[in-house]
Amino acid sequence: MGAVTTEDPDVWVNHPGPWTEEEFLALQESRWVELVDGSLLVNPSPGALHQDWTRRLANFLEAAAPETLNVHYEVNVRIVPGRIRIPDVVVTHELHRSMIFEGSRALLVAEVVSPGSGRRDRDEKAIDYAMAGIPWYLVVEPDDSGRPAFWLRRLEVERYVDHARASCGQTMQFPDVGAEIDPAQLDRRHT
Repeated sequence: MGAVTTEDPDVWVNHPGPWTEEEFLALQESRWVELVDGSLLVNPSPGALHQDWTRRLANFLEAAAPETLNVHYEVNVRIVPGRIRIPDVVVTHELHRSMIFEGSRALLVAEVVSPGSGRRDRDEKAIDYAMAGIPWYLVVEPDDSGRPAFWLRRLEVERYVDHARASCGQTMQFPDVGAEIDPAQLDRRHT
């Protein structure tokens, strides 16, 4: 299958049967499309606050991480063949050499929760990231005042358990990454 654009309505409407990884990868401009068990999940582009927090988190992690780790945001991560997710931030041992990073090589993934994405980010994606064997899962979510808060979860026997929480004014240690971040650092308005 040749490269197609997501603007071509026939690609979405007239596709016969489940999508394969090859077909998924042939899509151009598929930045917010995930592949899950042969179905494409189309996600709206996140808002400016979500993007700001994601970019700043990636920048802080990258500045603190040792040279053996690479930090990326909004990239394709293969959970298992036929299941590709797009975490907001990925810390991995892999260099970016193709369109897909292997989840089994990731050390930490992070999701910034937006209105309407909470269940998917907290629950559905956690199941997938655990299936890939990713040791650390960070959820960044606004607290009651709208400021960022961190929930770091560690993989334990194929599921995530709470490891640490931090609100603005508290620092969180990121094991194996070497970072220490106060959630307030993501919110420029309050620092």
